[in-house]
Amino acid sequence: MTALRNGLRAGLGLALMASMFAVPMLTARAGGSYNMTVDHAAPDGPDPVTVNFDASFDVKVTNNTGSPQTIEIDATTDGPGFITWYKQDKWDCQPVGGGGPLRTTIVHASDLGQAGEVDCTTLSDVANSDSIHLHLVAKAPSSAPNTLGVSVLLLNTKSSPVDDHVDVVDQTGDDASGFIPADGGKIKTDGKPTPDDDTNSVIKTLNGAGPGGVFDLHDLQPGDPDFEEICGHNDCDGKIVEVDIPDGYNNKQNPPKLKIIYDETAAGAGEDATIWIKKGNADPEIVPACDVDGIAKPHPCHGPAHTKKNGDIRYVVYLLSGDPLCGKH
Repeated sequence: MTALRNGLRAGLGLALMASMFAVPMLTARAGGSYNMTVDHAAPDGPDPVTVNFDASFDVKVTNNTGSPQTIEIDATTDGPGFITWYKQDKWDCQPVGGGGPLRTTIVHASDLGQAGEVDCTTLSDVANSDSIHLHLVAKAPSSAPNTLGVSVLLLNTKSSPVDDHVDVVDQTGDDASGFIPADGGKIKTDGKPTPDDDTNSVIKTLNGAGPGGVFDLHDLQPGDPDFEEICGHNDCDGKIVEVDIPDGYNNKQNPPKLKIIYDETAAGAGEDATIWIKKGNADPEIVPACDVDGIAKPHPCHGPAHTKKNGDIRYVVYLLSGDPLCGKH
């Protein structure tokens, strides 16, 4: 995962990685066995996930029965959100109680039942000793402390379900972490800057921008250890926005968008903000304006400043994977 940073002084950054774990279980079967794990870290996680955002869980089933088998599973969430899938080439998934097949678009709990439940079957047999993955995405509860879990029952056996949980944390206004699927979405800090919290941010992707993955967003303030590290231990006159964008977001015509919103009381009301890029040990360089607004060429690049109705100033920076950013105001 590549760490992208924007701030109010040029500086170094730190990559943030979601922790990961797996909960394995062996399931017995006459003449052989299946091996099934559920791992929130594949494809990405995160753990913890911010309230109201999503986390991904990877179901991996290995067929050790001695012959090709169709794999059938039943998956449920323990939260009030939804469960969906985003790999359509190997599985057929149906929500329990009707509602039609799951797609890569958001499927809400109201369409799936009280907790969210889905039955999935492989479209073809899985060869002996081969493994198959099903990636599920579940929505975190709206309050914390809490947990978000997925429970998966392998219907080919009479075994107990395999479970995995991630922690759910409150949104502080300065931090957000969640999984954005391939069909797009966004995570944001509180999104409404104030004189006491004068910079907020949103990262957004649209369908086709990339394969899906975890996005982390952190608005760091003076006094935060990471802030001091990013600033090179020099004085900074504002906050730093740190963004992690996963690999695979390389579509210049449809890039991830980082919206940086300055409160109207910020120095210069944000109109004189200058965005910088720092690669490796090289000196910072100014990020240029985009050749065409909305297209990441060159990348990274930024669009024009926009004054909102309430007087706040918004910049949009167009990013691709591997674009480390920092900036100053």
